[in-house]
Amino acid sequence: MPASRARAGEGMPRPQIPTSAHLLVACVLVERAVLGGRLPPPPPSHVTALVVASCAMVVLAASSATVGDGLRLPVAGVILTLALSTSLAWALSGLLVRGMGLCEAELGRVAGSSCTLLVESDSVCRRGSHSCRASVKLPSGRSCRVWLRSSQRVWMGELLRCSTRWSPLDQDGFGASSRMQGAVGSLRIVSISSRSWQPGPLGRLRAWRSDRLEGLFAQPTDSAAWIAGVALGSPALARERGMGERLSRCGLSHLLAVSGSHLAIATSIACTLLLRLDMPLAPRLAASLSLGMALVLLCGAPPSAVRALLMSASASGSELLGRRGHALSSLCLVGLVMALLDPSLSGSLGFLLSLVSVAGLCLLSWSTSQALRRALGRLAPPWGMGRRRLPRPLSKLSSVTLDLASASLVAQVSTLPLCSSAFGTLSLVAPLSNLLAVVPFTLGLATGLPGLLLEGLLPWARLPLDVSRCCFDLLSALVGALSALPLAAVGLPDWGGVEPLLWSGLVALALVRSCVRMEEGDHHGRHVS
Repeated sequence: MPASRARAGEGMPRPQIPTSAHLLVACVLVERAVLGGRLPPPPPSHVTALVVASCAMVVLAASSATVGDGLRLPVAGVILTLALSTSLAWALSGLLVRGMGLCEAELGRVAGSSCTLLVESDSVCRRGSHSCRASVKLPSGRSCRVWLRSSQRVWMGELLRCSTRWSPLDQDGFGASSRMQGAVGSLRIVSISSRSWQPGPLGRLRAWRSDRLEGLFAQPTDSAAWIAGVALGSPALARERGMGERLSRCGLSHLLAVSGSHLAIATSIACTLLLRLDMPLAPRLAASLSLGMALVLLCGAPPSAVRALLMSASASGSELLGRRGHALSSLCLVGLVMALLDPSLSGSLGFLLSLVSVAGLCLLSWSTSQALRRALGRLAPPWGMGRRRLPRPLSKLSSVTLDLASASLVAQVSTLPLCSSAFGTLSLVAPLSNLLAVVPFTLGLATGLPGLLLEGLLPWARLPLDVSRCCFDLLSALVGALSALPLAAVGLPDWGGVEPLLWSGLVALALVRSCVRMEEGDHHGRHVS
């Protein structure tokens, strides 16, 4: 291989499933087992030794990778790295479980007024009571997550000093799910003595966000709920209006969760504008990443958005270095680091859906799109117009349509085991609804966020916000029409008991296929977020 080609990373073979995928799936399995109580945490005296030994051996195994046509760990190295990575996940999740136990015991002893609460999500009102997630700073200095109940609305980013009543989690499904996400119980607010914002620029950003949300909540409509969800990362109004069931029947629930698609729309618009200004590559990528970071912080840094931002940073670094990006490797490495730094993410359904859907897109999106093209080619009539080449605009439109349809189908199939356990339904109109939602959703997001930023500053600032409301009104009408169809969604059995077998099968498949080298085309280098 020529040196210049090797430096550029062109044509360099990569494993179809990288080694980091094995590590990610295994670590998620171990962390879920520890958080769910199916695997006891390691003894405290062994935790430090496990962490140090695992880190050292993982680095040693990676540095001993053979270098030929590409980078590849031998099978023995893969197995050793897998074992040590799971040991590291076992140790870190064990530390989290022990910390949760200490916090739970302390919350039962101390007065609520001696604690400081940091609200982590906007409260949702149901039957006159508001509920949200919060982080509690205890007198001992420890912190833990709890569910917060209040008689008045609170916003993400608020610091509260108040009198509370502590309640441990019940031994039911909700309690088990909460423990998997790192929550130790619930606090009911009796009275609030002080409310303030986090110090610094982040607190001012959250205060500005709450002002905009109060304006949207003052006129509660479906379009206002869409703007609050996609531009400000607050699904509270959509939940209060009962939009969740309709979106689930249409397969559009993911649109209200800020993730890679939202960042891609915002950063693509910014990059297009900067490109017209002839800005060099490095400043343009830096500006794009800065915009993405600001949007992630504005929306409360949900795990799916953080994952997309880190993948975007990895792709930007590869572009600056002149190397080919590899989306699946980036996804697995970012997911692995996030899961190890915060083991409770392994119990977050949103984080798992984000990983699984993007992994499915990386592996199957291109091949599914090609299969659809071949199938439609066989269905074309062998006479008349069927054999003529389409005009260029129609050809481009049909290509984009097929890509969107294949991506929607792949994402739905990839997440089917998780969605069946969580929601119990399968949307039969999801590919169609995702295809029809592209234009109004993109225009609504592209005009809604600038409209919120400019509101009150310029006389014409209401125009983008009005356009966004019209787009989301159209999207709401589409959701209502599709969800009302008789067979829009069908019920599915709960695969909860089969989920560990499915994950274990994926690990085995990854181990088998890791030794298969594949010459990749340009489609494997495309950036997927």
